[in-house]
Amino acid sequence: SIAPPSGFEISTGTGGSFAATNPIVLSPSGGTLASTTIYVRFAPTLLQAYSGNIDITSTSATTKTVAVIGTGTAAADPTGVSATAASSVQIDVAFTKNANNNNVIIAWNSTNSFGTPTNGTTYNVSDVLSGGGTILYKGAISPYNHSSLSPNSTYYYKIWSYDGVNYYSAGVTTNAT
Repeated sequence: SIAPPSGFEISTGTGGSFAATNPIVLSPSGGTLASTTIYVRFAPTLLQAYSGNIDITSTSATTKTVAVIGTGTAAADPTGVSATAASSVQIDVAFTKNANNNNVIIAWNSTNSFGTPTNGTTYNVSDVLSGGGTILYKGAISPYNHSSLSPNSTYYYKIWSYDGVNYYSAGVTTNAT
């Protein structure tokens, strides 16, 4: 019996014939097990580090393990990002969440200078990023209505995909006056 850890799939086929099977159970013929190649595919479901062992167990045989490790890929930036003046004192910041359906974090300033969030750090609204930009909003509602602004001023916004603690995109910048 061969079983993968979370985030990994196994199969006896490769390429187009890869059919994830968990566990794979091989049966001996005449007390002997035929040599069988097992293919492993990294299939993360979350944006995180994965590690573990593929366990190969059998009655009357020594258990074998094969270590596997991987990191879930970064989520794409939010799309459809825009900033539109709704009035002389309000800018609506709109976005579409990425394909992973991650929420967003929006930072703003008047200098177009932004730091990057640090994974593992929980930011609150009004926190200032190292390198510039004040956190304005965390969540999923679009558009976000940024109000009580100074008329005839330019405001810059940068939006990142995030899962509540980790930030997974390069960020998208937009602005409005």
